[in-house]
Amino acid sequence: MGVSVVPSTSESGFIRSARSARERINRAIHEELRRVGTAALCLVSLTDMRKLLVSIFALSLAGCTSAQPLAIDLSPSAERGLKISQQSGCASCHGSDFGGGTGPTWQGIIGQTVAFKGGESGIVDRDYLIEAIKYPDKKKRVGYSVVMPYNNLTDEQISDIVDYIEALSN
Repeated sequence: MGVSVVPSTSESGFIRSARSARERINRAIHEELRRVGTAALCLVSLTDMRKLLVSIFALSLAGCTSAQPLAIDLSPSAERGLKISQQSGCASCHGSDFGGGTGPTWQGIIGQTVAFKGGESGIVDRDYLIEAIKYPDKKKRVGYSVVMPYNNLTDEQISDIVDYIEALSN
């Protein structure tokens, strides 16, 4: 991979865990190759498989950032919306601070014009957000290849989340 680690008597925990993760990845690759046999070697090289697994590991670490939602004064419903969005996994795509990621930012989004696939555009307002959360594949945003998953949120929970998104725009 082009990165060399110089051994030291005082290795950080991160380096030890990264080395341990690399060893687990290598073991997993070799076990999978033994399981599927040599036919897999014709389809995927060991180097490509290692790159894929290292990328997955790096992405999983990226999801463990220390960023937190903005410290702002929230109404009780917006406070509930923050908690619901954290518990429902919204932060995994919209960012741990809701500043964006594989999904669009929630910060300052109210009133913005956004483009949808198919050539339409619209203003982000309460009605749009409710529709986007209830029916995530109805209007797909340009620039985002990941489609938001359907959820089991109630109308009240969706309203609370929208209250939180609106608070991030004030």
